[in-house]
Amino acid sequence: MTENATIGGVDETAVPSLPAFLTDYAPTRFRQRWTPLSRSPATARLGEVWQVAAQRAATQRVIADRPADIDPEGPADRDYAGWAGLVEQAAGWLHAAGVRPWDRVAVLKANHLDVSLLASAIARLGAIPATLGWTHTPEFARAMLTRLDQPFLVADSTQLQQCGLDEDAVAALTRRTITVDRTDRRDVVALDDLRGAPPGRPRLRAGNEPMLITHTSGTTSIPKLVLHSAESIHSLALVEAERWPVFGLRPRDTVAYCDPFFHQRMATAMAAVATLTPNVLMLSEPESPVVRELLAEHRPTIVETLPNIYLRWESLASDPARPFGNVRVYVNSFDAEALRQRTLGQGVEVVTGDATAMPFEAARFSAVVSFTMLHHIPSPQSQDRLLAEVCRVLRPGGVFAGSDSTTNFLFRLAHLGDTMVLVDPDRFASRLQAVGFTDARVQRGNRAFGFRAIRPHTPPGT
Repeated sequence: MTENATIGGVDETAVPSLPAFLTDYAPTRFRQRWTPLSRSPATARLGEVWQVAAQRAATQRVIADRPADIDPEGPADRDYAGWAGLVEQAAGWLHAAGVRPWDRVAVLKANHLDVSLLASAIARLGAIPATLGWTHTPEFARAMLTRLDQPFLVADSTQLQQCGLDEDAVAALTRRTITVDRTDRRDVVALDDLRGAPPGRPRLRAGNEPMLITHTSGTTSIPKLVLHSAESIHSLALVEAERWPVFGLRPRDTVAYCDPFFHQRMATAMAAVATLTPNVLMLSEPESPVVRELLAEHRPTIVETLPNIYLRWESLASDPARPFGNVRVYVNSFDAEALRQRTLGQGVEVVTGDATAMPFEAARFSAVVSFTMLHHIPSPQSQDRLLAEVCRVLRPGGVFAGSDSTTNFLFRLAHLGDTMVLVDPDRFASRLQAVGFTDARVQRGNRAFGFRAIRPHTPPGT
């Protein structure tokens, strides 16, 4: 270990002077469980999720599609106990680098399970991980590091270069920068120089204290930082921990997970995983041949990924090995930031905004589609404002088409604790006409209805 890798003589029980965003924030609502008979997450504290999973089912397997960047010589296939051990080692490395309770530690590296492992290691020290996306521009990266107020930074050399984090920027924006790979830069500490340090003593944050920082999509401006506590993650994970019929997570499941690992979704997923301890395929490179081999070998029962990755995997549906032959549940994690990351440079514009007040000029689009989304709009009045906005942004002759669900037991079960304002198919055509559409048609099925309407060439009322 290099001499400058250790910061000694620090009173770890002292509370440092904290930036305002770690002390001045709106507390989140906390719910222990849905009902007295419901199953509650075993833990939502990032600093112990892997350890709790290992205690509950040490030999269940979690398989990545390539070795971790923080342990490139180690196996990609480990049991929960093996990954928990790596988290504890990483906590020791970061402690040796000087990370202490309440420090902010930004993680900015290639997409991999080890983004989540690093977040757990950081949280284990009582510090606050901030997991950042891996395709940020220099403007975005520098803005978020500035807002984190002199964080430690764990990065790879590619991200340092891509984000323009040269020696001057690192000195100005970070307290210390650690690279997971070797580099000839003298202003950063290589993770290799920290290996062998003993694990630090766990100092988990209290349930209502800040535990994790993620960020918004950045599709309309510089991303905003979002603060999470163990209690807020616990509340979000209630749905996945519950004993649902048909689609509920089970210990005997094999889950194929292919979402960005920097996202808040990973924290709620790990709370569920620590509770049910299924076998998991953690996939970071969806078009890698290794992914096809893992899917074919382990034939998952639950698959979670993004819409555009499902499209890339379409050929696997007819693969003779039937990699999806055992799938019981497909989960579509439709997230604007993840979609923006995946479609970068492909001529796709992803915009996050309010559908009842769209940030577009009138008559911009030739078509608008909406699929099983309207019932998530919180009131009939808001739904009507959305319909009016769609009519406004459509060109004359433009088409508005889509579908939405009608009620049934499983649909209502899936929306416990969620917004569900059902649309009456029998009245929907008249609602479309009331905001200016013509030729409004609604076709009703057993569990859903479809619709199609046209914006007239002549504005309503003329």
